Amino acid sequence: MGVHFWYSLITAWGIFCLAVWLPGPNTFLAASIGIKGSVQKVFITSLGIAIGSAFWCFLATTGISILFSQNLGFGFTILKILASAYMILLSYQSFKQFFYSKEDFIKDTKFSSNKEYFLKGVLITMTNPKAFAFWSALAALKFQNPLSLYQATIFSLGTYVLSALSYTFMGYIFSIGNISNYLNKPRSLINLVFALLFLFVGIETVSYTHLTLPTICSV
Repeated sequence: MGVHFWYSLITAWGIFCLAVWLPGPNTFLAASIGIKGSVQKVFITSLGIAIGSAFWCFLATTGISILFSQNLGFGFTILKILASAYMILLSYQSFKQFFYSKEDFIKDTKFSSNKEYFLKGVLITMTNPKAFAFWSALAALKFQNPLSLYQATIFSLGTYVLSALSYTFMGYIFSIGNISNYLNKPRSLINLVFALLFLFVGIETVSYTHLTLPTICSV
């Protein structure tokens, strides 16, 4: 493994750390648990989220996700369209909350056991089509060829650690009383920012779908 490989890994991890903060099911789960004030619960949930992140990362960098997308054909396109529609729906709900609602932006979430927190983290990421689309795009961007199993394992383990730390930190921010009250209060500008980010991600996903549609159709 040469310098170029490690450079590609480090830059890909950097992109992932930035993408973590884009709004989506994972970010809302971490925030909604953080509001309860328990960093321990956030950490347990983040360990579950990280499994999903590492799983999609491994599939993408070994080329397995490419095979999935080719074999699914239009099914893969529909998957990305659904991901886009979901983000646009969240954008609509965020705009609606900002302009019309007096309720808190993010509802607190509580489960009965640590196992439930962990499994919810796994489930929310494994069923998130945006995560699959993101890792497929990132793998194509950073690696011209599929990685070996050894290289993909290193990349996935690093992704697991970064994912767990990132979502734990995110939840921690929402556990801080003054910051949480500001971010989560009704009509807060953060609601509007989230709405615009949701809309941006949704449109980007649709654009990515349209750009890759000819390739998928030609398979």
